[in-house]
Amino acid sequence: MVKVNFLNLKVIVLLCVQLAAHCVFSATRTSTATGGDWSVGGTWVGGVAPGSGDEAVIATTAGNSVTRTSNITVRKLTVNSGAILNISGVGTTVTLSYFLLPSSSNSGTITGSGNLTVGALQGNFSNSGTISITGTLTINNPITATNTSVISVGNLSRGASLAFNNNSPGSITVTGTTT
Repeated sequence: MVKVNFLNLKVIVLLCVQLAAHCVFSATRTSTATGGDWSVGGTWVGGVAPGSGDEAVIATTAGNSVTRTSNITVRKLTVNSGAILNISGVGTTVTLSYFLLPSSSNSGTITGSGNLTVGALQGNFSNSGTISITGTLTINNPITATNTSVISVGNLSRGASLAFNNNSPGSITVTGTTT
């Protein structure tokens, strides 16, 4: 006779339901070439701003940017080559949550006076562009710096899994404190 532990079975079923719901309800939201305020639907193709659990693709051109002025958590962030994400406002934080191992990347520019938190669960962040923020870069997952990557931050806060794999002549500069 096989005994089934119903508590374990319930936990497994609950996790599967949550996983399926997350996959079904997350979306990829791509900015327009002209950009604008992150929270305004007109900044995004399809008219809907990315929310928690979504993937945000910054695809601005010609010096235009997407500007974020309040805290947001997204599952994945991609900043295309030539595109600009401006994290504006001291205390404003963009958090990359990394659910189900998505990797975020920056081939453009992430700039501003706010903060960037990389990874809460799993995944990594590839930077072949420029990160130039006066706030804090918090690293909970590896960052790979490639090509002529430039990372310049006010403060650096390292989580449990920190790895700068700078395979290039790029640079990493911290003007404030490192913890």
